[in-house]
Amino acid sequence: MYFRLIQQYVSLGHMQVVTAEELDIKPQYVLPHVVMKPESTTTKLRTLFDASCRSRTGLSLNDILIAGPTIQDDIVCLILRFRMYRFVVSADIEKMLRQILVHPSDQPLLRILWRGDKDSPLTTFQLLTVTYGTNSAPFLAACTLQKLADDEESRFPVSTPVVRNDVYVDNLLTGADNISDLIVVCDQLIRIMNASSSMVVE
Repeated sequence: MYFRLIQQYVSLGHMQVVTAEELDIKPQYVLPHVVMKPESTTTKLRTLFDASCRSRTGLSLNDILIAGPTIQDDIVCLILRFRMYRFVVSADIEKMLRQILVHPSDQPLLRILWRGDKDSPLTTFQLLTVTYGTNSAPFLAACTLQKLADDEESRFPVSTPVVRNDVYVDNLLTGADNISDLIVVCDQLIRIMNASSSMVVE
């Protein structure tokens, strides 16, 4: 099962093999990784990358990353607004962090070691997207949504305020007072998210 998870990272373009020429690029950091909640029968298996593991310098990746400020509304504010609408909708941005590309110059800090089985060679991979377990990930996700709203405001004026104000991490809670308005919101939200396919965080 874990092998399939790792293969999924490669097939979706979220991770790639590090070539021999790239192995000596500095700085670099190798993330330990484990499976979250393997005993659960209801929770999907998730790969957890430990960016708090200290390197031989005594520092971890999280020690040198800036977490960034909180730029999304508090969850309580979000829920209170949600309860004021007559008609509501909730959604989840699937694999949100893994849909945000990291700038190529930062990708060597997101390396892992992996072998498919005991007879396979140890291979170095490089994660290409914002990674769960790094303390900057929540800010980068929120910042990406804010930038997306700024970029698409002229095309989708109804739903860009929703992207700015009604999303908490990767969860959307919004609504409208009539169905026709809510349909417009939902249609524009889908189109905004589809427009974000080329974004890279730096």
